[in-house]
Amino acid sequence: MTAATGTGRMKGETPPAGFPPRLLLIGAQKAGTTSLAAILDRHPKIALGRSKEPDFYARFWKRGFDWYRGNYPTDAPWLVDASPSYSAGFLGPDGEELPVAERIAAHVPDPRFLYLVRDPVRRAWSSYWHAVRFEGETEPPEKALTPASSYLRQGCYADRLAPFLERFPREHIHVLEFESFVRDQQATLDAITDFLGLERLPLEEVVTKKNRAFRYSPLAQMLRRLFPSDRAFADFIAGAKALTPKFLRPLAARAVASDIPSMPDALRDRLATFYAPHNARLETLLDRRFENWTRPE
Repeated sequence: MTAATGTGRMKGETPPAGFPPRLLLIGAQKAGTTSLAAILDRHPKIALGRSKEPDFYARFWKRGFDWYRGNYPTDAPWLVDASPSYSAGFLGPDGEELPVAERIAAHVPDPRFLYLVRDPVRRAWSSYWHAVRFEGETEPPEKALTPASSYLRQGCYADRLAPFLERFPREHIHVLEFESFVRDQQATLDAITDFLGLERLPLEEVVTKKNRAFRYSPLAQMLRRLFPSDRAFADFIAGAKALTPKFLRPLAARAVASDIPSMPDALRDRLATFYAPHNARLETLLDRRFENWTRPE
């Protein structure tokens, strides 16, 4: 007997013929990859694995392909590995960047890449507060958001793309703008299906939750430690919300989350100045201008 997966397809005994995944959504972190992956999973020719972010070519390389294969019990022409860590530039034990692009080039036949980019100043701020919420970050943002930090390096998009452009054809790497994705999800999906050579799929109704910029309150942080992953905790919160009477939900929300502060002007200007040459490189590389991104005063 087979069981339904979270994608709506049936879980079978036979490993997928499309393995290893040839569609890789490589980032950037805090740029809408979760929402985009959920939308892609609606297409009948595209399938996510059990985990959206297997992180195989970065964190879990030593576990081997049998472990990686276990994340993909279903078959589809395009299996998706949506791991933002692949473009993060994380360092290995020797202090060198993990050779993610090199590993993919050696083991994945004819892959395609999606890369979501977002105003890097806003992305860095969101990433910092994600770390405060989930990863125990205690440094104030003025100290944490330094040029050497992962928070800032992940927004140097031309640098992050470089290892992939060195190994794969430019036309196999599709760069999308987060701000455009938020404005028009249908247009974004159409561009991706065209990129993959698939039929377009009308999105009559796509329900996506905009990630609210918040950090968990001290109470919620204690609760989070009882769960094995962020996703498990999010599922718990969603279930609890469904069982909570509507008139009590605002009170419950305030108990779990607190809004993050606005970015200080001085910090915004510092980050905008830092990113200006990186953004210029990206715009030259892609031959497009990101009009709505934060610029130095």
